[in-house]
Amino acid sequence: MWRMAQYRDSSGRTLADYPRPSVAVDTALLTVVPDTGLSVLLVRRMEGKRALWALPGTFLHEGERLADAVTRSLQDKAGIAGLAPQQLRVLDDPRRDDRGWVLSVAHLETVRYDAVAHLDSHEAALRPGLQ
Repeated sequence: MWRMAQYRDSSGRTLADYPRPSVAVDTALLTVVPDTGLSVLLVRRMEGKRALWALPGTFLHEGERLADAVTRSLQDKAGIAGLAPQQLRVLDDPRRDDRGWVLSVAHLETVRYDAVAHLDSHEAALRPGLQ
């Protein structure tokens, strides 16, 4: 298990003395669907009893690399493997997530439609992007 070093800074504090946000990853997987145009992969997640559609994402596990969390979320939530999405930006507004202070590292990947055409289901689907 990964452990935090007991380094102390010039004020005598350890890393545990500072507030920490949760860290998440979210991936925008884009493709061009024939007769529809630019589309994005969305996955269904439950919020209470309500189903919502969102980008595939997950929280970072302790000691996990961001790229590994992205790979895990795409596999677990959409059944997609073999991609290497690129980091796009960090979303850091402390009020952006109702669950608390969450930094989200956004990732982006573009794929050919034939590689994701099978994803139209109740759990993962391609939805038209901005027109």
